[in-house]
Amino acid sequence: MASRICRPFEVIPAELILAIMNNIGVRDLTTFVLLNKRLFGIFKENQAAVMTTILARLVEFESLLLVYTVDKRDFSPDAMLHPRRISVDVGRGPGNHVDLMQCAVGFRDGKLICPRKIVLNSTDLGRIWNMVKVVDWWVEEYPRHRWHKNREDSRCLRRSEELRLRGAVARWWLYSECFHGVYASYAWMPKMWEPDDRLHHLRVMSSMEIRELEDLWETLRVTVQRDICSSISVEDWKPIPWGWDDWRSKHIVSTYMKLDPRQLKDLMENALRLGKAGIIYTARKTQPDFTAEQETLSWSIDVVLQERLLLKSNAVTDIPSSGIIDDDSWCDEQGLFTADAWPTGKPPLSKQELLSYPNLPHRPIPYGDDGHDLDYEG
Repeated sequence: MASRICRPFEVIPAELILAIMNNIGVRDLTTFVLLNKRLFGIFKENQAAVMTTILARLVEFESLLLVYTVDKRDFSPDAMLHPRRISVDVGRGPGNHVDLMQCAVGFRDGKLICPRKIVLNSTDLGRIWNMVKVVDWWVEEYPRHRWHKNREDSRCLRRSEELRLRGAVARWWLYSECFHGVYASYAWMPKMWEPDDRLHHLRVMSSMEIRELEDLWETLRVTVQRDICSSISVEDWKPIPWGWDDWRSKHIVSTYMKLDPRQLKDLMENALRLGKAGIIYTARKTQPDFTAEQETLSWSIDVVLQERLLLKSNAVTDIPSSGIIDDDSWCDEQGLFTADAWPTGKPPLSKQELLSYPNLPHRPIPYGDDGHDLDYEG
């Protein structure tokens, strides 16, 4: 009599399989459920619940929820990042809504603020799931860009470094969605002390979180210039930045940095195949009015850090630099820079105190430049 073939996944209880699914990552779960039909069937029956459990553990989840649910209402006066109560329908009969984000009723400038109620479904979860896969991609790619000049030092990120990176990528995505896309258009750079929506996004972060976002942003700037906004010289096969001889390279890079993490990922994966003309065409197709202006995130970061420094005690002469990598991370034992976020998105100053600071002139946002008219073609 032939011996029976051992199929372990056929005999493991469904409850244990669900426990395994609930405790693995987004990418690993995709691989796991495709191992056989039974695993896939168990997943499909519990898809919304499993995805919700996994997503809720992620440090970037709240920011991605904001990215996914932002709409025109957020750009009404004093409505930026309006409080939300977000739940998901997991489809299990009565009481089938699972809370994802809970914001209590509060006050803003003396006015009652009722959280916006949003109910997501499994389709919405799938789209957010795919956003997490984009964050996963950046976690894998980041070491290559961080240690590009010292490849012998390259390594996988430690858990602490990955958490900082995931949070920074999600914050970049949220800012890009709101201010580099279709929702808002500004003629002027953000200015200190003003009730500017762009500054609101940074003010609700701690100084250390802002520094970590700044560190990511500078790494991205070098990456965009090298991998997207450069063409290979036929003479020495080295990348030549677009506009380097016309002093336009900086403006070109700042224009392409308006792309969000998914858009930039897609361009980076296809840059060699697309060539210069294809990159320009894709970027223009990705964002309406792509060349209307350059990115403003770097300016917003500088402005908020200046505000924070001015409101620190005289003993504080600078906001310490802090980066994604552990060696660059500041150890803030006293919590001076990790617990100094402004939850309202506004400086904690009275109108009289704000008037005591000089009224600086506005600076226009420079026009965008995609490099389409340059003579050099790689």
